[in-house]
Amino acid sequence: MKSTIKLLVATALVTLSLSANAQGFQIGYINQTTTSSISNVESSNSLDGVQAGLTYDLSVQGPVSLNYGLTYAYLFKNSTNSLSTSNTTAHQLDLPVRLVANFPISEDLKVFVYGGPNFSYVLANKTKTTVAGISVTSDLYNDNSDISQFNLQAGVGGGLSFGKIILKVGYDWGLIDLNATDLVKRNTNALTASIGVKF
Repeated sequence: MKSTIKLLVATALVTLSLSANAQGFQIGYINQTTTSSISNVESSNSLDGVQAGLTYDLSVQGPVSLNYGLTYAYLFKNSTNSLSTSNTTAHQLDLPVRLVANFPISEDLKVFVYGGPNFSYVLANKTKTTVAGISVTSDLYNDNSDISQFNLQAGVGGGLSFGKIILKVGYDWGLIDLNATDLVKRNTNALTASIGVKF
């Protein structure tokens, strides 16, 4: 796992070094759903958030290109019932690497589809729970050392490119079990929708 994290950090540094030559910026919505299963009994938890970052395009051949970048996501969830309130916040970095196929409709309008991996690393995930005026803060990773902060996902999506404006929607499936214990399986998927602009 340490070697995987080193690889992720190295990739992030390479992406940052290319940011001066980045060809675009995107911002949008993200919905992240984590599913845990114990003895075939499943439970899920969703976080909503905003995601923004730089993108870079490398032409491969003809209408095919390679799109990659670095995005930051701020995720949150607020829950309230008659006994307590709970507020969760998370910070995450994503390194999507997508193979893109473009289909021109007109001179300025293109339809595109994409697919490829997403390398994700959660920087922090904390929950503040308040009961009867008393607040307790828990840290998902400090309190659960068996849960991995690194996730590898496979994603597909598509969208429209109109001039310098890009609209796209995609979905990423978690490929690895994020829980190191044999009794619990944990996977995280994500739905994203964004608007971008080319520089």
